[in-house]
Amino acid sequence: MIRTFAIVATVALAATACASGASPDPGQSRPASPTTSAAATPTTTGIDPSAAAHVAPVAPAQLEATAESGTVRLQWPSTGEDVAYYEILRRAAGVVDWTSIGRAAPTDKTYLDKAPSSTRSTYGIRAVNGYGTSSAVVESRPVTPVS
Repeated sequence: MIRTFAIVATVALAATACASGASPDPGQSRPASPTTSAAATPTTTGIDPSAAAHVAPVAPAQLEATAESGTVRLQWPSTGEDVAYYEILRRAAGVVDWTSIGRAAPTDKTYLDKAPSSTRSTYGIRAVNGYGTSSAVVESRPVTPVS
């Protein structure tokens, strides 16, 4: 019972110290605020550039594909984030892997596939940031091109 209490007290002390930035062991000294090197200078957001490279942008909320005469028009809402571009993807029915068919500027919210597959296809889109990190792929409903 005493051993269990000692373990619980140690864990509670460590958790409290971590939350406050203090050292859990009074015998060790540690600065209360983190220090940074010149290579990892935090931005105004508090994230240094090397950490920001690992943060994927938010994917568009939806992707709508509409078959038109000889083309397929894609539309999506803005993510509200700073993205470098949107990558446009396509895959035929029954195929697992995506094929990249183009890119759209971060200000664009539409893309026209002028050479759609002649078979039923699903389209995908993902946001890519300036570090090359991409969001998850958002899929459209399958669409069959109109001749």
